Amino acid sequence: MPPVSEEELARRTRRARSFLRWTDEAITVDRVISVGDQLRAIGTWSNTVQEPDGSTQEFNGHFTSDLILEGNFWKIRLNTYDQSRFY
Repeated sequence: MPPVSEEELARRTRRARSFLRWTDEAITVDRVISVGDQLRAIGTWSNTVQEPDGSTQEFNGHFTSDLILEGNFWKIRLNTYDQSRFY
């Protein structure tokens, strides 16, 4: 196998972490406010992160999503979230 550059190794590491580390995502919408063609969803989220050593950590927080109806499609106007614990 040919040697891999540092840049390529970093790219592969970022890609693997992006797709493999986050598991068991759950989103719960606790409240929906609808006015005309606008909608606000408020709720909680949780996620499990698998560390490189195989251990896992739990994260959770709150979110608010503002959507607007444009034609036949709901589009995200604003999406905010907080995290109960910083990684």
